[in-house]
Amino acid sequence: MKKMLKRNLFVLVILVLISMLVSCAVLRIENFSDLHKGMSKKKAIEAIGSAPENEYVLEDKIDGKDVVGLHYIVSQGQQNIMWIVIIPIPLKGSEHDSDYFLLFADGKLLSWGYPHEFQRSHDLFISEAGTKLMEQHLMPKDMRKKKAVEDSSPESTE
Repeated sequence: MKKMLKRNLFVLVILVLISMLVSCAVLRIENFSDLHKGMSKKKAIEAIGSAPENEYVLEDKIDGKDVVGLHYIVSQGQQNIMWIVIIPIPLKGSEHDSDYFLLFADGKLLSWGYPHEFQRSHDLFISEAGTKLMEQHLMPKDMRKKKAVEDSSPESTE
């Protein structure tokens, strides 16, 4: 009897730990609620509590400003939960992931949001920077690396 109780308790602890790990791995839009304009990149990442998936540095300055974009993937929709005994087990189902970006100009957070929000911005700087970030994001990784190597190599004169 004691052996079975210990085994059941062990299984219960393992399931709780798995549930906690699964729920912590999901980045939600609420993680971005502490952001405000003017934050440094380091402070913004700390406020979110998670490192970005990608970081994009635009080669060309826009209006004389260095532009950096941080790419996150956020989970949207309603999370389905299945209860096994007293343990909630998150299920994928009605959730879907979306790209979410932070836009920095000269090291300060200028704007953040979904890709279409940058393109619809009335601020021409944000619109142009967002468009260029999206172009770089949508470019295949091997092309980005190749372009970076080409851009850094000295021009050959013939």
